[in-house]
Amino acid sequence: MRFLPVLLLIPAECYASEKIDYVSYTLKAFGSLLVVLALMFLAVYLLKRINIAGRFKSRDMQIVDKLYIDNKHYIVMVKVRGRLFLLGVGEGIRKIAELTVDGDEKSD
Repeated sequence: MRFLPVLLLIPAECYASEKIDYVSYTLKAFGSLLVVLALMFLAVYLLKRINIAGRFKSRDMQIVDKLYIDNKHYIVMVKVRGRLFLLGVGEGIRKIAELTVDGDEKSD
């Protein structure tokens, strides 16, 4: 029983004698970080270059302006094939008026 503490220290002594190279671990981690960041920037650049979002834009319909009333309700001006519509958006969508170019409006 007297040798039990000495036997328990032998594995600890073996591990303590090995020299750990922290510099190489740090360089590997830094290199991996650089590779991941470079891949992320490359992906963002390619997505902007390809312009995926531009393919989903409509040529016939666009939102001209939006005015928020509160968190759930807003008024939006939409241009559809040269015609302007004023819409109220909340629980549903309601046409408020059809606007003409000179500012007159046709209410519904």
